[in-house]
Amino acid sequence: MQLSSKKRNRIFWLLQLLGWGSYNLVSIFLVNELSFKFLFYEITTGIFTGIFATSLLRYYLKRNVSFESF
Repeated sequence: MQLSSKKRNRIFWLLQLLGWGSYNLVSIFLVNELSFKFLFYEITTGIFTGIFATSLLRYYLKRNVSFESF
């Protein structure tokens, strides 16, 4: 199955948001004593930090690694 570049990018961003979002939402269940503002800040900061880090890694891999040889 061949995916177009546009579909691959949409899938990438959807998986990024779902993955990092669910990973950071776990803190709601683990920490009960913190305020809502702090939990919201922690979750959003974690999501954006994770997306930024993995996007940089994706950019580097697309530029420097040939996946066709795998």
